[in-house]
Amino acid sequence: GLLLLRTVQSVGVAFVKVDRNNSGTIDKDEMTLAMCHFVFQLSKRIPGIAEVPTRSEVDDFFDEFAGPGKTEMNLEEFERFVAEWVKRNSSNFLALVSTGLAMNFVVIPACAGVLKREVDILHRVPKALICMGLTLVAKKVMESLQRD
Repeated sequence: GLLLLRTVQSVGVAFVKVDRNNSGTIDKDEMTLAMCHFVFQLSKRIPGIAEVPTRSEVDDFFDEFAGPGKTEMNLEEFERFVAEWVKRNSSNFLALVSTGLAMNFVVIPACAGVLKREVDILHRVPKALICMGLTLVAKKVMESLQRD
């Protein structure tokens, strides 16, 4: 529902941000920047969800979705590319989304509440700040698990 809508919106926002001349198309360099923006936005919601594709992956995908010999891609082609990229590179996307949501909305707030209650030094620290710290730790743990 809402996560999918925001993901689709992030794709369009990423495209518009890098289409600096407002031509309605992007080249390979702009596509690389758009993917950086898209993955960053996605990772803000679900830490560790994906990594930015390499330059050679971008080149291969660009040729596949824009067409051989083309030097620019429109928004529709970019949307198809991102959908396929997510499908190919995030076979466990749903599991990661579910885990990310559970962590962000259940586990981290519950842990923050316990820490605030049980650790003397944290009594005066706002729960939201403790949640932010725990989120950063969870993100680093997820990143290290993905590397292994």
